[in-house]
Amino acid sequence: MVSKRVMKELKALEDGLEYCSATVIEDDIFHWQVFLIGPEDSPYEGGKFRLDIKIPRDFPLSPPKIRFKTKIYHPNINFTGDICINILQSQWNATW
Repeated sequence: MVSKRVMKELKALEDGLEYCSATVIEDDIFHWQVFLIGPEDSPYEGGKFRLDIKIPRDFPLSPPKIRFKTKIYHPNINFTGDICINILQSQWNATW
């Protein structure tokens, strides 16, 4: 059941955003590599950013681990690339 949900999320990510591409790493549907293109008229315009996403086996009860592998300067991303917002940590909600 979890793997079906994860595949649905991956397809939604791939199909829903023209500035985003996602692939599964080494045939592990719980580990993704994502590329984001910086949106026009933003400080990130023209940038290409690689992210590593690890989905826990109990998803959606636990949040995914998301890390920028490309250096980016943003107030919600720390120096190691971890995204530091409460909805991906202490305030995670499985119904999101």
